[in-house]
Amino acid sequence: MKVEARSSYVRQAQQTEIFTISYNALEAIAALWLGMASRSTSLETFGLDSLIEIGAGLILLWRLRAEQRSAEAERIEIVERRAARLVGWSLFALAVYVAVQSVSALSSQAKPDPSIPGIVLAMASLVLMPILGRRKLQLAEKINSKALHADAYETIACAYLSFT
Repeated sequence: MKVEARSSYVRQAQQTEIFTISYNALEAIAALWLGMASRSTSLETFGLDSLIEIGAGLILLWRLRAEQRSAEAERIEIVERRAARLVGWSLFALAVYVAVQSVSALSSQAKPDPSIPGIVLAMASLVLMPILGRRKLQLAEKINSKALHADAYETIACAYLSFT
């Protein structure tokens, strides 16, 4: 692949990550605020999930910026491996968090409180996250990034959480 094309894909991946981080920040603030106001554990959990996703997005942004700043293939590969490992851990943290929350909700027989703003927020994520996840998967293929690939699946997991 030509350097110019790869550079363009890396820039596109950065823009996608910046958008994802920005959206997740707004989502986290809204979900946590709405969750506390309505005493909805579901919304609070949704907001905390968004914080985990922001962490993964920041890791990816670090990895992509490292490539943009350095033409040294060895350095890029080291950063890629670290980023993939860190995003993998954040995906694991998300899975553990969801499992713990699920067991807690089942054992306490908690029922989510209906919240129109919460439903709207979940619907927005249900529409947006699969689009972002697919875009990240496309870009991950173009630049051969396992870290971006893992982050794409974390984004897709967000869509599943929005659905549930």
